[in-house]
Amino acid sequence: MLAVVEAPFRGTLERGYADSFYLTRILGLQMGAVDVLLRGEAVLLARAASPDTHDRWDPGLSTLLDDGSQVLVDAADSRRFGLGPDALVPGVVPVDDGGVARWARYDAIWFL
Repeated sequence: MLAVVEAPFRGTLERGYADSFYLTRILGLQMGAVDVLLRGEAVLLARAASPDTHDRWDPGLSTLLDDGSQVLVDAADSRRFGLGPDALVPGVVPVDDGGVARWARYDAIWFL
């Protein structure tokens, strides 16, 4: 399964009541790894921490990677926001064309 996220969280209410990354992790633990594709502004969630980004909010991508999920980011969107491959959380993979070429590999695609 593939979970596509196109918009980052908009506030604490969304985090408290509809945490899509936590849902993805729990479903992945029950049904096998669920891969995540970040597109649009959501690619900013994959920004690795650095001295100048100490306030970066971590949605739990490292935990998903540890659980066996693959975390992908749209390479064009990543470049548009100034994030090269070295600026991403370790293990996150940039993909071309929004990852559409990979979609045929999945039984289900969810847009979260």
